Amino acid sequence: MLGACGSGGARAGLNSAASASIGCVAPSRPVYAGARQGDCLAGAAHHFVVAVRGYEVLVGNWKRTTDDAGHRLICAGVNIEDVGPLPVEVRPSEFRLQAPSGRVETAAAATSNGLAAGRLSTGAQEDGSVCWADPGQGGQYVARFAPTATDPHNGVWLISFLPASG
Repeated sequence: MLGACGSGGARAGLNSAASASIGCVAPSRPVYAGARQGDCLAGAAHHFVVAVRGYEVLVGNWKRTTDDAGHRLICAGVNIEDVGPLPVEVRPSEFRLQAPSGRVETAAAATSNGLAAGRLSTGAQEDGSVCWADPGQGGQYVARFAPTATDPHNGVWLISFLPASG
């Protein structure tokens, strides 16, 4: 459903922006598979600003889980705030997860408490979860927020998981 996203919110159970460091690191050398010039690598607080596009994105609470049908998922809590002068579009499909094998998954469209698609006006926030199919591999996963295919300013989070059990 594309429409107005909610404002305010609990920041998906994450630390508030006031207590998180805003910013990112532009790696001087590739430190993860698929690194690109213009990537914004999140720091320990997993919080960064994609200033050119006017997004402030906070991601955390990474976990392995299953959906109601028993499918294995990797999920994270997300909060997006429009900090720019113009409205921005929010789409869960802007989040991708690269497994240690190199396979890339787009965030699943329908999850409970999922991040809603819609338009944010300046100062408004939207929070929810984004989830991907879990291949069960252990190692480093690379999560990427790419607001547009042509914008070089993408947010990146590095997450490590042990191999899934069972």
